[in-house]
Amino acid sequence: MPGLAPAASANQGPQGMQLAMSAERLVAILWNTAISGMLKGAISDDSLGTGSGPLNDLATESVSGALFGKTDSSLVSQIVSELDAHRAAMPSDRASPPRAPLPSTMANVLGMSVPSDVQGTSGALGATIAGAVSFAKSIWPYIAKSARSLQVSPIALLAQSALETGWGSSTPDNNIFGIKEHDNLPATKDATTEEQSGSVISTIANFSAYPSVAQSTTDYTNLVMTHFRSAIGSSSISRFAAALQNNGYATDSSYANKIVEIAHSPFMEDVLRALGIEETVP
Repeated sequence: MPGLAPAASANQGPQGMQLAMSAERLVAILWNTAISGMLKGAISDDSLGTGSGPLNDLATESVSGALFGKTDSSLVSQIVSELDAHRAAMPSDRASPPRAPLPSTMANVLGMSVPSDVQGTSGALGATIAGAVSFAKSIWPYIAKSARSLQVSPIALLAQSALETGWGSSTPDNNIFGIKEHDNLPATKDATTEEQSGSVISTIANFSAYPSVAQSTTDYTNLVMTHFRSAIGSSSISRFAAALQNNGYATDSSYANKIVEIAHSPFMEDVLRALGIEETVP
């Protein structure tokens, strides 16, 4: 929806919109308080003549709103995460749900952080819930189609892609599965890490380049069907991930475990819930 911060478009449904609007109001309070404080040291109302006070107030609100809208989408996303976690923790009995006071001071807003139960295991990937939801939403149609072809859970593919891209924070050339150059397909060089004899080293490798996420996912599907056939039809994410690792998909000896941890993390639950996806994690 035009004009809304990423957090607003990422959270689905009326409750998500309410959270985003609450977050926007909090950030507007922050800017209004900051600008009002600066104006106290400027020209006084008396010096500007009768009626200048209300005009200054209108100007303050206008400037704070403009600054907020252009510069604080990340802070809005962070606040939405906090409010969403608080909402999820509330009792399911809605007859008389307890309501904790919303933070309304600059100190409270600036002191906010995403709680550990929302970050989950994949929080180590450096993703915000809003960014992760946006990424998952953009690739879900393609990985769902691939999962049907491979007869596995689409959450397995989402978890693997989250691991390879940091929940969408790095997707060079639409390569969302970290696929190395193969079969003379277009490729680009990129920095990566490899595990050799138990040690992790930094290196440069050639990675496949794709004109779209759809083609990236199609190539991934063909790659698994051709070189990782034992992963096809896996009844659980752990079996699927183990089949990839055992057949050399990655050099990381913890690759399969990382995919499983992301798939079963509270963070993944938050992402799927925000998208309205009711898939069971096998």
